[in-house]
Amino acid sequence: MKKIFTLALGFLVLASCSSDDNGSSIDASKFTDKKWYAVSIKVLGQTIPADSDYPECGREYIMFKTGGVFATSYFNEDCQEFVEVGSWVLDGKTIATNQDGSITNAKIKKLTDTQLQVTTQEDYNEDGKTETITLLLSSN
Repeated sequence: MKKIFTLALGFLVLASCSSDDNGSSIDASKFTDKKWYAVSIKVLGQTIPADSDYPECGREYIMFKTGGVFATSYFNEDCQEFVEVGSWVLDGKTIATNQDGSITNAKIKKLTDTQLQVTTQEDYNEDGKTETITLLLSSN
């Protein structure tokens, strides 16, 4: 799960677009200051549920805060919670995130009050080839 959350953190880059992709304006209030939970990741033609490694510990989340700061929460096997902090910048429908100097860009495909879908390009399976990755998150 930490791999999915690290991936999500790297590209859970939020911008507001409705179900369409026609250049509509961004509404940052739809994604800031709320917790986003990974639901699934789609890569290489497969949709993988984003189950927590330690569900008994609680729900891991990503939170984009007003002012360009984000936080990612995850747990270890002792149910100790860790929070990593980074930054995000919105440019149109793309958000660039920076965590410890690692910069990732993602494009918003869908954003509602409770659902966020983003895509990015990354070598997910470390085979030297770039794959398209789609992450679905929920604020419920």
